Amino acid sequence: MAKKHLPIKEMTLRQLRKVASEYGISRYSRMRKAQLLEAIQRIEHTQDTLNQSHSMEVKKTLGAAKFEFRQQDCNGSVLADIDQGLADLPDS
Repeated sequence: MAKKHLPIKEMTLRQLRKVASEYGISRYSRMRKAQLLEAIQRIEHTQDTLNQSHSMEVKKTLGAAKFEFRQQDCNGSVLADIDQGLADLPDS
């Protein structure tokens, strides 16, 4: 993945070619600066969109899992049942 030291619009042609190489853009050495900028921005936008959709999917999955989660021990009994029959703790 490309490291971002400068905004890509401020990068030199050599820096843009290095970023394009890291992103796996084909024929980057033949592109002009404007073409490299466009190709890199397109890839970064696609990655951002994928990351956002993935994080939304994870949030939905975790939200649903909250309601289904029950703390159980290895035997399958609910852990809250363990405390039944124990005396109250002392006041001090």
